[in-house]
Amino acid sequence: LSTDSAGRVVTKPFSPEESRVEGYIALTSTSVTTLVAAAGAGLRNYITDISLANTGATTTLVTFKDGAGSVLGYTIAPTVSGSNLPGLVTPIRTGANATFDIQAGSNTSTLYATVKGFKAP
Repeated sequence: LSTDSAGRVVTKPFSPEESRVEGYIALTSTSVTTLVAAAGAGLRNYITDISLANTGATTTLVTFKDGAGSVLGYTIAPTVSGSNLPGLVTPIRTGANATFDIQAGSNTSTLYATVKGFKAP
């Protein structure tokens, strides 16, 4: 239980701060690249926020996978603008002890990706 200076109960959505996971990357290829490390034995990564910025002139399909190769979702990274994923209502969940990976569908100047979430059973 956590309270603020006035004694009000503070509620943090999803999980405690120690369970927070984040990943940042600048991609210039179409290789599958790990964005968040595996959560640990018996744990999964739950991704709640994704932000993409595509500096290239080509709109590209972005695929999210887990370390087992399972496809977890897709989005489009528009040219010279932000992501079309402002926030997820239901977190994307990896397999147990699996990484969260990203893959661009076509080469672009640079595709920047930021993801945030938490790890839990």
